[in-house]
Amino acid sequence: MFFYDPQDTSNSVAIKPLTPLELKIIKVIDKDSKSVTSINANEEYTYIASQKGNDITQLKWCFWIDKRDDDFDKEYTIEITATADKADMESDFFLTSKVEGNEDKKKENTKLLKENAILSATITTETHDIGGKQQEVAVLKVKYSKWLDGEKIRVEIYKYNDKNKKPTRNSSKDAVCSRTVIAKPEVAEVYWMAADGEKLEETGYSEDIYLYIKTLGLKDKTLELNIYDDDITPKPIVMENEDDYVAWSGNKIKVEERDSIKQFKVGSKERYENARKDEIEDEKPKENDFLQVNFDFNKINDSGQKQDPEILELYVAVNNATDLKLNSITYQTKFGKLKLTPKEQVVDAFFAKPKKESVIADLPLGKDKNKQDTNKKTEVNHYEKLEKGVIGQKITLVAECDNLEGKDVAIYIYEKKPLLEAKDTKLKVIQNDKEIEKVCATVKDGYAVAEIQLQKPDSAKYKAWDRKLDPDTGDEKSSELYLKVVVEGIDSPATNKAFLKEGKEKFELFSDVIRYDIYDSGKIDKYIREHATKVRYNYFEGETKHRIGRVTFVEGKWIFKDYIYTKKKLQMLDIRDLRSYSNGNIKFNFLTINVSSKHSRFYIDIDAYAAMIAAMIEEEIEDLGYNGFSSKNGGSGASSSHWNGMTGDLRYLSTNKNGETTYLQHTHFDYERQIRFNNALYKFGFSKYYSPTRRKTITMYSENFNRQTIEKILNPKTKKMEQKVVVSKNTSLLPHTEHYRTEKAQHYHHLHVQGFDPSYINEIK
Repeated sequence: MFFYDPQDTSNSVAIKPLTPLELKIIKVIDKDSKSVTSINANEEYTYIASQKGNDITQLKWCFWIDKRDDDFDKEYTIEITATADKADMESDFFLTSKVEGNEDKKKENTKLLKENAILSATITTETHDIGGKQQEVAVLKVKYSKWLDGEKIRVEIYKYNDKNKKPTRNSSKDAVCSRTVIAKPEVAEVYWMAADGEKLEETGYSEDIYLYIKTLGLKDKTLELNIYDDDITPKPIVMENEDDYVAWSGNKIKVEERDSIKQFKVGSKERYENARKDEIEDEKPKENDFLQVNFDFNKINDSGQKQDPEILELYVAVNNATDLKLNSITYQTKFGKLKLTPKEQVVDAFFAKPKKESVIADLPLGKDKNKQDTNKKTEVNHYEKLEKGVIGQKITLVAECDNLEGKDVAIYIYEKKPLLEAKDTKLKVIQNDKEIEKVCATVKDGYAVAEIQLQKPDSAKYKAWDRKLDPDTGDEKSSELYLKVVVEGIDSPATNKAFLKEGKEKFELFSDVIRYDIYDSGKIDKYIREHATKVRYNYFEGETKHRIGRVTFVEGKWIFKDYIYTKKKLQMLDIRDLRSYSNGNIKFNFLTINVSSKHSRFYIDIDAYAAMIAAMIEEEIEDLGYNGFSSKNGGSGASSSHWNGMTGDLRYLSTNKNGETTYLQHTHFDYERQIRFNNALYKFGFSKYYSPTRRKTITMYSENFNRQTIEKILNPKTKKMEQKVVVSKNTSLLPHTEHYRTEKAQHYHHLHVQGFDPSYINEIK
């Protein structure tokens, strides 16, 4: 299949919308030739389309998913091509159901959809009876994956030729047909999770854990789940009792989405008393047992076949599997196996970002206003593990504990290798506004949680660490940290442990600086640091590194009056803090800053600034006149478009190289240099952004003009060469711009810089 890129503007011919009579999907039928309003996954269906004038050449089929554009790449559309029959994926191929603006995840989602959504497809032409006449029609036979369950698939047939290379993507047209995919009822995946989102294989008592269930074809159905203790006894000993049922009053889930997360309060040992007794009894040798003679119980216990009888082996079963027509399983099918241990232990410790998540509460179902079953929801803590942090950042330390409820815990922070402090020195951090090295917390619901700050900004310790992590010479550095957890009052290796010291998991501490590495090849790398307050720009002239400078930036809320960009984090620097650099051939300078105190548009987006100085360095611009981007809060001032530091005005270049006011019609307008500068701006990302709201690529604004130059011309009367202003007869327009002039907005005296594409920056996390 072919992925269509909506940003490809190589064909700029206006597309005339197809009228309903020109191209039409007549019907969608199943294998019995019956028209259908929905589609069963893993079954073949046929789309039949006709073309006015019986011309069915140069046609293509494509699809997209209704109301899911935010989860995929920009205005994605996937062409359907011939696809040999293949098996469905065993696991859900969607990376995530909510990508929350993450462009990398959107691209991955789009790639996975393109590769896995269609299990088979054939495209042919056939002759059908249409309105009593034999007519040749376009035919698509297609089979969809079960993982599209519940999604409305929009299929479009469109003309593909020199004048038209794009589908309309207009669901109101007859050439677009919508059907919802329905999968057979299935419980696809079940497992237990901790509050950090990781799978659980073992847990302790008195904790809150979460049951994750992925289902297909069960929307609006109710799952009735039972929990049992698996009475595992090694052969040849036979169990005396069946698996023990664990009472759970909140054991029902109303399926609202494909993924359900149900809270489960483990409770105390008393809840599992019967199961614990059975485990102990099953392990005891029975009097007069004829197998006793040849059977060594100690050997079995040591062999790994059976663990400590105090450890329960829990699992989940779907009690109403038959009623839900879950043909592949029964009420005895075991899901989500979990060991319940009484052992006191610290299971994990990590740096985290806490946030609230809505889950289905460990409560019985409620009733909605229509007296239908409904889930009761609750907000719970979710601890997202972090692998990186910066000095000065507020961060959360989390220790995951089993059977230590109410215990006091001490957490210490160390460096793996000494950089910030001497070897084996406990790092001092801030807790409750005090500098400490022993971080204190108390276990609640299985977690000891403490919020700290990795030093106070501008303190002596912060400045010392900053100089070591981001030195004035050499490369940026980081220090890997690990945690040591000690449970007060318990002397045991299980409660006195180090985490993040070995293995794949790690946490790196950086300076609070976002770094841009700009290359003369045209590439810009951005090293992202969450919670950063400063930005550094480096320029690489071949192998030579130029440290352009480091400044503090301001952050704020994105102003959604910007109708070009959809969403971006507001981070801007003051142009006055880093207006020039010069070392050999690497140089730039905003020579004049022409910003009124009324509007104070000194601020430019830190991404856009990287691209701007890259273009200036490429053409060695040291005489640029800066007329303003945005105010400190991202405001536009008197303009209607200077929002968020992404759009601004620059003076045209002058042959006098003094940053003076320059019109397109002035004889001192440096036309040749301006062309090169415009090309450099385009090279580094301006005039490239495709706006979904405008459905076009945003280009910079200038105006059509007739060049005026001073030339030496022979005076026929005096027979002498004289300088005269010559006006070109040919109208010009600067590259990568469009003519834009209204009564209020003229662009003959400045270049309106816009259309910067943030995706041009290569983000490295």
